[in-house]
Amino acid sequence: MEHYRFKTVVFLLVQLLSVRVMMGQNSYDLMAYVVQWKRTFCKTNHCKPVPLDTFSIHGLWPANATGHSMKCPQGAGSDVDTLMNGDQKLETDLKAIWPNLLAAGNDRRFWKHEWTKHGFCSNKSLPIAAYFNGAVMVHNNLIAINNKNNLRDYLAEGGVRPSTANTYNKQVIITAVQRLVGANNNVYVACTVDSQNKNVIYLKEIHLCLDTTLRNFVSCPTANTDLRECGNHTSQIIIPV
Repeated sequence: MEHYRFKTVVFLLVQLLSVRVMMGQNSYDLMAYVVQWKRTFCKTNHCKPVPLDTFSIHGLWPANATGHSMKCPQGAGSDVDTLMNGDQKLETDLKAIWPNLLAAGNDRRFWKHEWTKHGFCSNKSLPIAAYFNGAVMVHNNLIAINNKNNLRDYLAEGGVRPSTANTYNKQVIITAVQRLVGANNNVYVACTVDSQNKNVIYLKEIHLCLDTTLRNFVSCPTANTDLRECGNHTSQIIIPV
């Protein structure tokens, strides 16, 4: 009898632990709106013949209090097809701001990857329609305002412009982006190293952080230093043209 009770207690503890793990996997503190500089991406990938002088969305990632994207059970890619088939306007809007840049790439396949890997973590508070419409809402209501259409315009206003001759300090880039997100809100700058010269680094992505409603910018956590591939060359970042 005691042995049976012991096994029952162990079973219940395992179940409770599993629930806690699942709850932890699906809880998040902020959303990272990650935009990539197209020209950098296309330096190492064969891309479609599209204008490359703007940022496009890489992903919308639920993140924890340390600023790292969450790991969670994967959603169904077929849900993306169902959503897009029923909302042609949403698909058109996403194609403009969240395209698959690869020459052989398919937009829906890209969105399915982002939804199943990242977006599904927010499913309880941001179901799939709210998630993708939220990405459009951030662009339309928070970025494409005041005669600006792209994050590039905020960088230019801060004196940061694409160039093969100029290099920029990471903090200068952050300060320029803070014209959009607010002076007290930190953002992440991600880099990639040139394959031929390890001393040359290019701007890869900028991570903007938002609250879980996607309506307000918040500060990306700074408790843990995260170089995001920029290494020690944070004063030598190139924004390729």
